[in-house]
Amino acid sequence: MKKKVIEEQISAVNKKNKQLKSEATNIQEQVTKMLTKTLEDLHNIVRIKSSMLQSDRHELMRQLHEIIFVQEFLRLQAKEASPLEFLKLNNGHA
Repeated sequence: MKKKVIEEQISAVNKKNKQLKSEATNIQEQVTKMLTKTLEDLHNIVRIKSSMLQSDRHELMRQLHEIIFVQEFLRLQAKEASPLEFLKLNNGHA
């Protein structure tokens, strides 16, 4: 009688252990899916923000080159033109 009770208890423990392992596997799969999705989202966010920053950089470089061009243009005008001609050429461009 006692032997049968112990065997039933062992069987119940084994069954619970199988359930535990199955649930752990399911949880691990869910966590892996969530982690994968989160990492994909992170990569997309980084890609988008990096693209925006690159765009900002290009615009700033364009503005810098424009300023350098205008400065060089004005320097050459000041060097080549008389002061009066320079003022007439640049009237309203400042």
